[in-house]
Amino acid sequence: MEHKQVIAIFAITLIFFIGVFLRPSYRAYPGMDAYYFRNYISSDKSEALEETPIFGNAIFNILPDNDFLIKLVMFLVTLGCVYLFGLIGEYYVPKYGWMAGLFLLTGVIFHHIFIRLEDDLFGFFLVLVSWYILVNYHRVNDKHFIKKTALNLLSLLVLALAVFTWKWAIYFLILFAFLFKDNKLYLMSAGISIIIFFNQILGGIMPSLLVSENAPLIGILTLLIMMLGYAKSARLKQNNAALLFATILTLGNAKFVFLLVPILCLNLCQYVKAMPRDKSQILLIVSAIMLLYIAYSNFTAMPSEENYDLYNKYIKTSNDLNLPKYNNWSYGYYLEYLGIKTNSKKSAYDNIIEYSNTIIYTIPEDQNIKKYGCKILLASKAGIIAKC
Repeated sequence: MEHKQVIAIFAITLIFFIGVFLRPSYRAYPGMDAYYFRNYISSDKSEALEETPIFGNAIFNILPDNDFLIKLVMFLVTLGCVYLFGLIGEYYVPKYGWMAGLFLLTGVIFHHIFIRLEDDLFGFFLVLVSWYILVNYHRVNDKHFIKKTALNLLSLLVLALAVFTWKWAIYFLILFAFLFKDNKLYLMSAGISIIIFFNQILGGIMPSLLVSENAPLIGILTLLIMMLGYAKSARLKQNNAALLFATILTLGNAKFVFLLVPILCLNLCQYVKAMPRDKSQILLIVSAIMLLYIAYSNFTAMPSEENYDLYNKYIKTSNDLNLPKYNNWSYGYYLEYLGIKTNSKKSAYDNIIEYSNTIIYTIPEDQNIKKYGCKILLASKAGIIAKC
């Protein structure tokens, strides 16, 4: 990769991330679940993070209790992901593949991996380290048996570390088996893992209508410009099986854009290479517009200023009327971050709300507000404050 390309990667990644740096302290991180991890960093850490593997826990145990330093770590890891995937892209599409990492930043929903303080970011970075080692394994001549074996084993070891950081990384083991069909070690490892962890792997694939990122079809509908990655001129023959596998999973569960988007990004690099310059420039311009939009949305994403206004109204009204407070579970971790005791926070199954003589902070779709005749005090797309 040339120096000017490295500089471009740094500059564009900084533009992408600047909105996260600029977020005020009272809504420092995009995404409500990020506050579960942020609250843990500030806690005594007597209880481990739920559903976060052991190495993921270890990472959050050592992160500094300082928002700027945490964001700096996130930015550097994001930069590492973009750079690494650019190197991986050059294996698939020489001279053009370095853009693959930049295309990652334009993936709607997928870009959440980089801006949310969760175990996904650190696990995905390790996945890309493993992938990079794996493509270097395939670059080595078969005559160098010891070197090839060492690289293959090291790649698998790093991927295992990724799984112990972020449980969803196990699906990349299966994806790599599709990508590198002649790699017997990965084929065997994927097969054994599917047999041993069949129930867990199948459970992760199943969609859920209670959580938007696990809903069917949404993943495909949000890919927008990346749909060009399916074009015949964009397809990389060796990736077709992996593309089909990732597409099927994403159709059923939007969360699997984390598998699909990297494959489409590689295909987009091939599209740029194959198309006449005027058509490929249109793609790059549209991608730049998408990137700027996403960079702006990183600043405005929930919890937004509207969420914070609702929070202030929630507290003031409850104190003025001396009524108990109840919140929808989705706001729980954020309210804890702001120092408020919550009634529910883990999931929709933990949503315990009393709709009688209370002040409610809930989602706009909450049908119980109308059902129980509650008076709406403040409403926006970010939520509702009601007196019941």
